[in-house]
Amino acid sequence: MEDKDKTKEQLVAELAELRQRLVELEAAESDHKQEELKQYQFMVESAHDVIFFKDMKSRYIIANNRTLEAFGLSREEVIGKNDYEIMPDKKEAKKNVEDDQEVFNTGKPREIIKHMTGVDGKEYWFQAIKVPHVDAAGNITGLVGIARNITERKEAEEAIREKERFFTSVLDEMITFLAVLKPDGEIVFVNNAPLKVIGKSLDQVIGMKFYDIDWWTYSEDTRQLIKEDLERCASGENIYHEVKIQTKDGHTWIDFNTHPILGEDGSVQYLIPEGRDITERKQTEDLYKSLAESSLAAVFIVQDGKFRYINTSAVEYAGYTAEELIGRHSDIIVHPEDREMVKETGRQMLLGETSSPYEFRMVTKKGRIRWIMQIVSPIQYEGKPAVLGNAIDITEKKQAEEALRESEEKYHSLVSTEDFMYLVDRDCGYIFMNEGYRERYGLDLNEVTEKIYADFHSKDQVKDFSAGVARVFETSESIQNEVRSNVDGRYFLKTLSPVKDKDGKITAVTVVAKDITKRKQAEKELERHREHLRLINQILRHDIINDLAAVKSGLRLYKDSGDEGLLDDITKKVDKSVELIRETKELESFISSHKDLKFYNVKDVIKKVIENYGSIKFTIEGKGRVLADETLGSVIDNIIRNAIDHGKTDRIDITIDKQQIFCEVRIADYGVGIPDKMKEKIFEEGFRYGGTGHTGLGLYIVKKAMESYGGSAHVEDNSPAGAVFMLKLRRVR
Repeated sequence: MEDKDKTKEQLVAELAELRQRLVELEAAESDHKQEELKQYQFMVESAHDVIFFKDMKSRYIIANNRTLEAFGLSREEVIGKNDYEIMPDKKEAKKNVEDDQEVFNTGKPREIIKHMTGVDGKEYWFQAIKVPHVDAAGNITGLVGIARNITERKEAEEAIREKERFFTSVLDEMITFLAVLKPDGEIVFVNNAPLKVIGKSLDQVIGMKFYDIDWWTYSEDTRQLIKEDLERCASGENIYHEVKIQTKDGHTWIDFNTHPILGEDGSVQYLIPEGRDITERKQTEDLYKSLAESSLAAVFIVQDGKFRYINTSAVEYAGYTAEELIGRHSDIIVHPEDREMVKETGRQMLLGETSSPYEFRMVTKKGRIRWIMQIVSPIQYEGKPAVLGNAIDITEKKQAEEALRESEEKYHSLVSTEDFMYLVDRDCGYIFMNEGYRERYGLDLNEVTEKIYADFHSKDQVKDFSAGVARVFETSESIQNEVRSNVDGRYFLKTLSPVKDKDGKITAVTVVAKDITKRKQAEKELERHREHLRLINQILRHDIINDLAAVKSGLRLYKDSGDEGLLDDITKKVDKSVELIRETKELESFISSHKDLKFYNVKDVIKKVIENYGSIKFTIEGKGRVLADETLGSVIDNIIRNAIDHGKTDRIDITIDKQQIFCEVRIADYGVGIPDKMKEKIFEEGFRYGGTGHTGLGLYIVKKAMESYGGSAHVEDNSPAGAVFMLKLRRVR
């Protein structure tokens, strides 16, 4: 049916149906749009970035959760409000609104890095883009903003910049010379210290060749040396030199080290020159060289087995010139038979396995043999390991020792010397001490210059030493004297020598103290031996010969007369000679065995002695330990035998009394006693009294033994009769 044939009611019904259909279609389309909107809303709210929509008045119409979190506000506190109403920092709010207006005015997107202070006071950074929103008619109705929180990135960047500033500042403040170069020597970076000394800035030298900078141009040889160093380093080699650089004020010594930086492919990417100021060390080396040159001992430096330095004394010892020895192997002057020993002993000393000086034979240029005593120690010389040697010529000492052995084989002295060396100024203040001298007083190297001679020596010693130093400064001549230390009683031969600068001016005094204690002791021991040998010789030549002559004469008379009474006289003379020989043997034993003192229980010694005198009544009270030697028994025996033979006692009482320092032994007899006028003489060598007196050696041995023990002996009267011998020996607790 055509529309024109339809009734009005039919048309109305169809129209109603059509409207219903339109309503249904519109409802379906609305549901679809709502679903689509929900999806978009979910995406916006789930985003990690800040997303918002602003109208033309910069009011927030839409703001996702990240936007609300950034402001620290609720949705109700943000929607419908602009930045002035939301942000606590109005300057930041103004900047946001100005950015919005630029987008509105230009119609173009705008990318910005924005700073924001949250309501919690924390600082935030965002990277944002603002895009204009255009309606169907092409009109701008607002803007869409998306911002990402880059606070952590900004903090990391700032930390990196701060580290860069810190390391640049550190490098600039370092006194070390440091540079970065391209392999061809072009400067990339130099720290402030080396630039400062030539008065230039980093901008002035960047791009220049390293070897063309003012540090090296004072000398074409030096400039060429640095250029060759860089070429070698660019091929992968590490370079080291001690070299002078030019400064505004003159020259400075540095230890110059250059090493390559390799890339992943193994090729050289950069060269790194470094250097430290060693001017002060060089000046100290000059001072030590002056000290060494003025020393009476030989001083030398060996590096890689060859002489690098040798002082005047060493040259004089060897008979070569310095030029003939520098660069030659150090064993050129060592006797072939001693070379292996010198090498091994030197190795042990360098490793600290031994510290005692060693002796060897030197062969001079003319073929003469000289005896040398030497010590060595490890040092750094011109930046490399080396060996410092100190040696003294002991040829004369060796000759003296040989002469002593030839003339007196039984008694000889083994002399070992160690030199102390130190340097003092005019006021006797210490400038330098060698290791041995520092150890003597327990000093570290950095404490030396804080001390003066008077800190370790008596007033008299200081007076004598000061006079000697003054004399060296005045006369420019070396002097020698023998002194005894108040520290340990050792004897030293001191040699004071001037130290001069390059102009010949005396700046200090070198003191070399050679230990001669053993030599002194040997001299005293030899004198003591000679004294006793003289005594023994006197006894043998005088007393025994006289007695034998009397025996010979008596036998002749007896042969002629047959008088039996002469035989009694002859027997007495023979007994006297036997006793004399016994006492002489005791004296010889005392001389040969009287050495180191040991601990003895004096009561045990006395008990052993009195076992030989069974007919005498003894009592012993007390006990104690004393310092003595093996002749202590002979000392006790001499006193007891003297009391029996000369005092005619049949009873002896012995008391041992321990005192604070000494142990006193009281030996009391009840014989005839000793007259007062004889008490001071009975201990003298060869003193005899009365008809029973023999050699006068017994009590003399007692006296000498007690003195050697650090004690004493004397005699007193006993009551009611007899004598008391008092022995004082050093007590051991």
